[in-house]
Amino acid sequence: MTIYPGAAKEIQKIMDEDSFTGLMPPERARPAAYRDCAESMYTLQDLTKLSLLVRGESGRDLATEYWYSQGDKNIDYRTGKTLPGGNPLAVNALLHIIWKTTKKVGFGIKDKWVVAWYCDVRPLSTLGVVPVKSVASSPLLVESTTRRLLSSSARRMLATASNSRSNAMDGDVNTAMVTAQGIGMFYRITLEKAGTKVQSVAITNALVKPGRFTKYRVLVDQTTCGVTAATVGAGEEVVVTCGTAPNYIKGDTVTIETTTNTNLQLAEVSVVGTDDSQDAIDKALKSNAGSSCLKRGFHSCYNALALARHNDYREGHESKSGNTYTVTPPL
Repeated sequence: MTIYPGAAKEIQKIMDEDSFTGLMPPERARPAAYRDCAESMYTLQDLTKLSLLVRGESGRDLATEYWYSQGDKNIDYRTGKTLPGGNPLAVNALLHIIWKTTKKVGFGIKDKWVVAWYCDVRPLSTLGVVPVKSVASSPLLVESTTRRLLSSSARRMLATASNSRSNAMDGDVNTAMVTAQGIGMFYRITLEKAGTKVQSVAITNALVKPGRFTKYRVLVDQTTCGVTAATVGAGEEVVVTCGTAPNYIKGDTVTIETTTNTNLQLAEVSVVGTDDSQDAIDKALKSNAGSSCLKRGFHSCYNALALARHNDYREGHESKSGNTYTVTPPL
C-alpha cells in the first residue's frame, strides 16, 4: 500500500474549511477520482494527547492503531463479519485497511480528527453478474429465401432451431440472436431480483454481418443508460455503464433496443450489478480476502496482509505507559 498524495490533498482541503466540524461530505460530492475510496474517521477523545495528533505521521499512526484495535475487538476472524452485538463501523474501518484490493491511502488531520481514504478499488464491492429470471424479444429473423415457402408454425420452429433468444446469454460468442429489422426491435431481460442496481451492461457483436450492430440503446426499466457507437466490429464487446458508484440505476428489467432501421444482433449479453443482499455481501467478503490465507481463516489474512502493509504507518507511533511515552516498533 502506498500514500496517495491526491487523496490526502483533497481530504485536507475539506478539513481546512472553517465550516468543518468533524463531518465529511458524502461520496457523491467528492471529485470523481475519489468517489470509490472507502472512508475512516478517528476522533481523539483524550485531548491531552492533542500534541501527538497534530504531528502529522504520529497522528496518522494513532488513528491506524485505533482502527486496528477496535476492529480486532469486534470482528469474527472466522467469517470476517461483525461479532454479535459488535460495532460494524469498527469492523469496516479494519477491513478498509486489510483488503487485498486496497492499494493507496491518503490522510488528513485537523484538530482532534484524522480522516483516511482507502482507494484504488472499493474494499468491499458486492457487484457481480446479475442472475436472470427470463428473456423476451421482438420477432426473430427468418432468412428471406425460406420464409415465403414456410407456414407460420414452421417459421417459428426454424427460428427457434438456429436463431434463439437464449443464444445471447449462452456463453458462446459463435452463436447469436438476431431480430427482424426495424426501429425499436428489443431484447428484454427480467432480472431475478426486483430492484437490482445495474452498474453496466456488456454486449458482444456477432461474428457475422457486424454492420447490423449500430446505435443500440440500453435501458434499465424506462431509464436510458446509454447508446452504443455507430460502428462496432465483429466479435467486439461494448460496455454501457448505468450510473456511477454508489448511484447505479435500479430496476427490474434491462432492455437493449435498436434506434435505427436495423436488426438487433447480440452474440452475448451480461449484466453487472448488485441487490446489496447479505448473500452478495458474503460473496464479496470471500472474494476480497486473499485466497491462500482465507483457507486458514480471516485471522491469518489479518496477520499476513494487514500487519506487513502497515509497518510504515506504525513506525514513530507513540503510546503512553504511566508518565512515559514510548515509540511502538514495527509490527
